[in-house]
Amino acid sequence: MTPAVFACTSGEYLTYSGECKKCPRGTFGESPPSFRCEPCGGAKTTISDGATNITDCVYQIVGCFDNMSVGNDTVNLAGTNKIETCLEFCAEREYLYSAIQNANTCFCSQTNDGTVSSGCTLQCGGEPNSCGGINSMTVYRTGKRGASITTIGNSEVDLTELGLNISGMAEFEFIALGCKDAHVRLMNDRGNYSHNFIEIVIGASKNQYFAIRKKRYGDSLLQRTGSFMDCYSWKYFKISWNNGTITVFENSTNTFHTKDTGFVFDVNHIVISAYGTAQVCWKVLADIERSDECPPIPTEEICECPCSSSNITEEALQEKIRELKRQLTVDVTTTSQYIRKLVCADDPRPSATSVGILFGPILITVLLGLIILADFSNLAKLAIRLKKIIRRMGRGRRFKNKYTDSTTKDKTEEFNNKKGGKNEGDDKKSKPNLKNQAVNMKQTSLIGNSNPIPDSKSVDQSKETKGKNVSHRKHTQGNLHNKLQNKPNAKEDQKKIGKPTNLSTQLNNQKADECNEIEQVEAKVGKAVKRQAVGKPAINNLKNSNNKNSNVSKNVNKS
Repeated sequence: MTPAVFACTSGEYLTYSGECKKCPRGTFGESPPSFRCEPCGGAKTTISDGATNITDCVYQIVGCFDNMSVGNDTVNLAGTNKIETCLEFCAEREYLYSAIQNANTCFCSQTNDGTVSSGCTLQCGGEPNSCGGINSMTVYRTGKRGASITTIGNSEVDLTELGLNISGMAEFEFIALGCKDAHVRLMNDRGNYSHNFIEIVIGASKNQYFAIRKKRYGDSLLQRTGSFMDCYSWKYFKISWNNGTITVFENSTNTFHTKDTGFVFDVNHIVISAYGTAQVCWKVLADIERSDECPPIPTEEICECPCSSSNITEEALQEKIRELKRQLTVDVTTTSQYIRKLVCADDPRPSATSVGILFGPILITVLLGLIILADFSNLAKLAIRLKKIIRRMGRGRRFKNKYTDSTTKDKTEEFNNKKGGKNEGDDKKSKPNLKNQAVNMKQTSLIGNSNPIPDSKSVDQSKETKGKNVSHRKHTQGNLHNKLQNKPNAKEDQKKIGKPTNLSTQLNNQKADECNEIEQVEAKVGKAVKRQAVGKPAINNLKNSNNKNSNVSKNVNKS
């Protein structure tokens, strides 16, 4: 591509198809050449095509005329730059011509309909005949013109057909008035809307965004939200293109919107239109002539669907479908349901409160019930087992509390008597009494449900046993006191007796023997209770059991 560029000369530009063309009037091409020509800028222009330098940009004099039709815009001139001031004044107001009369008054006009005159004898800035005369006007060409064009709906206007020389151009200026949908299309081939094609849409979808597309009614390459059109005031825009980069300048907000499309082509046609039923009035700032009237812009809501159009194209229909989809599509990330999934958000709806109060406890109860029901059999077995364990522990605790104190004292006394050889007679007497008392207490607890009536003998025996126990406890305390005093000789006595020194072990063994004897008594008493349930008198059963228990006690004493 580079060798082809240098094949062109100054005043020319290289098309993207590889051709060299002259820069059109109002532009120039310096050396080395490029793919575009530079505009003169301001109110200056060039005398002809193919200008090579910015010095070729001048104020173009058309001639000297009398009786020329002028507009209402005028300005008094003062200072040294009267020509530049007059041309800039008229160019800003979109006039194609500016005229200076008597070197102090500037007039603007869209047409040159005066008669040629020789009365321009005044000069400005050293240029002869440059500031008109007393009744004559020196006319200049501003190079810009506000060609009035009105588009309604999908009807298109090709500006090249109106005489716009677009070759080498790199920018396009216009002013638009409308509520929405101003479309500008840059095209290489007039009939191709999908290849080498760029569409700029201003105020799309009811003036909600601006877009750059690579196909007509296609997907957006660039999209910016905002309000860009106005139903009541004109808006200025400038569109420029260079090596595939599209830039749109919006004067009202002083904003540039730029997009590198990634592909380049020669712009041979600029086409403008509206969309649907919308109306857009244009003033194209270019050297073309057209004067359409701009009817009042309808500001009421217009039906977007072109149902009344019998010749609607397939592209327009697809564009409308896409617009409707964009309008009806809801962003799920903005819904309250999506937000509640990410954070803990309050739900103020009454229905939500009632559901939480009513079904919350029910749900928790049902879940717990299902868990318990699924393991009910194991829980029942565990409860039965636990109940048995508790009963056994309670029975053992009762036995322990009743017999631990008396048995421990009795065995301690026996050990001390054997050790010292004293008070053996008292010890023999106290042991049977204690054992008999334990057996009687066990019998009473086992057959408590039969409620026997004690006789006078048992009452006297109980009193006698209590008295003996009192004397026995006193005697035991005395023996323990003697033991503490004779503690240094304890080990020697143990050796003489031949008994183990571990007193607690001996007591535990004797306690286990007594518990076995008590269990045998319990079994015999249980049999007596069963016989009583069959029909025998309770008092006879009690006597028999007492006799048997006395025999057991004798056997215990013997042992």
